[in-house]
This record gives sequence, C-alpha cells and structure tokens, in this order.
Amino acid sequence: MLYGVLMSVLGKKRSESQEQIAFFHYVKIQGLTDERFKTIFAIPNGTNSSARAGFKAKREGMRPGASDVFVPIASRGYHGLFIEFKIKPNKLSDKQEEFFKRVHGQGFACRIAWSADDAIKILKEYLCAMD
Repeated sequence: MLYGVLMSVLGKKRSESQEQIAFFHYVKIQGLTDERFKTIFAIPNGTNSSARAGFKAKREGMRPGASDVFVPIASRGYHGLFIEFKIKPNKLSDKQEEFFKRVHGQGFACRIAWSADDAIKILKEYLCAMD
C-alpha cells in the first residue's frame, strides 16, 4: 500500500500499531460497501498502561496472548479469523502461540500479518474475495 511505500522511502521502521491502523483504514473503506467489514474489531490486549489500569483490564477479562484483530465472520470452514500483527524479526510469544493453538482447536483460523498489506491479503483470502 502507499503507506508502506512512503515509510520505506522515508527510511522509517513501521510499528505494529501503524500497520494495524493502516489495516483498519482499509477495513473502514470496505465497510462502506460490504456490511461484513463492520464486524471486524481490534482486541486491545497489548496496550501499555499503569499497573492499576492493567489490573482492572485483567479483571474485565483481558487475556494475555489474545490476538490483535478478530474477524467474526464464518468462512472457509472456520468460525472466524484471528490476526496477530508482527514486525520482523519479532515472533509470537509463548502465550500467543498457546492462544493460537487453543482457538484453532475450537475451529478458528489464526494468521500472523507482517504488514497491513499482508493482513489485507490474509483477509481477502479468508473471505474468498481475491481480486
């Protein structure tokens, strides 16, 4: 996407957050013509906050290892899709790997996206809507 090209030209390393923001920009635009996209949401598990806010979030149900994005649309034999954003050379944490295994065992697809473009490709493939 243009965003990734711009950041590369500027010589800046993109963050997982920036890639996720770019992905949700795409999702928002697609939601103008496809209602399914309006159901896709982020899971803010990785937010940095105070100890008090973190304690409250855990009591409210935050789960370590939960993926960044959930697509609650059944497709390709799965109940939904979880997407975890990573920037190379980062990898899944042990808790994220455990989460992937648990939810995959319950019939959900799980994918790692290395960029917004990658996440869009994953989503299109999952929805069987390749151009």
